[in-house]
Amino acid sequence: MEEDEWEETPHPQRVTVRILLVIALIAALIGAIRWAINITDANAKQVSGNLLQIEKELAKPSAQGPIVQIYSDR
Repeated sequence: MEEDEWEETPHPQRVTVRILLVIALIAALIGAIRWAINITDANAKQVSGNLLQIEKELAKPSAQGPIVQIYSDR
């Protein structure tokens, strides 16, 4: 008789609650993924800007001469 209890169809309200819960979880997952993509994109743009700034600074001639001098024994 206990097996019959498990085979009953679920109450319609429980099914609705489960469906709404699944929809809410999917929406939360999509929101989290979009947020992560936006953060990653913003970080990539910041790094790119920083690298361009460093490149500009390195391209300028130094008043003190070259940073590294290469000596050759030849």
